[in-house]
Amino acid sequence: MKALLMKDLRTLKNERRLWVSIIGVSVLFGVLFQNWYFMMGYIMFGLSMIARTMYQYDVADQGIVYLMTLPITRKEYVKEKYLLSLMSICIGGILSMILTKIGMLFTPDQADSNQEIFSAFLGILAVALVLQAIIFPVELKYDVSKSRIIILLLVMGIIILFTAFDMLIGAILVAFITIFVDAFGGIFIQHFLGTVLLSAVVVGMIYFSSYRKSVKIMGQKEF
Repeated sequence: MKALLMKDLRTLKNERRLWVSIIGVSVLFGVLFQNWYFMMGYIMFGLSMIARTMYQYDVADQGIVYLMTLPITRKEYVKEKYLLSLMSICIGGILSMILTKIGMLFTPDQADSNQEIFSAFLGILAVALVLQAIIFPVELKYDVSKSRIIILLLVMGIIILFTAFDMLIGAILVAFITIFVDAFGGIFIQHFLGTVLLSAVVVGMIYFSSYRKSVKIMGQKEF
């Protein structure tokens, strides 16, 4: 797995225009629209696609067929891609937090506390990991052209679902949470650390389930 990771990192080094352009466009949007959280999300979501891009590079010209002849298992291949995705998102998150803090120094009227910036980072991190957990198994199961269409439909469906959810039953959910907090004193929900831990467990379970699914798909895949 270490060799696969080194291969992808060297590929990223040679294709640095890819991730440099993602960061550059993100900073440009942040400056133009004075929206530093949008910049943070753009960087993290953009870099989260690196593992998917590396897989597409492997598939191109049947390169993955050669990789499968090397002393690596299919499970190790999937594990490396999930590790690369996690690394890309976290590194992008740390970089985006630094850039967000720098941006807010030049826009004092939009300056937020470090806790608010960190909270935004955690929220975007959770969404990016969940989206990656949905996208990567689809990428493995279908070819590149089909997976692009399916992923586009999935993302659009998620946006529509959340919009409808917010419009139709958002008020009911808020009322339920308010009653729950009043009943239990907000010991767990109102506590920042408790909320972070709960979210980490849920996202971790989703990410691990996605990994297991991808391993199963990879094991059945014919090259």
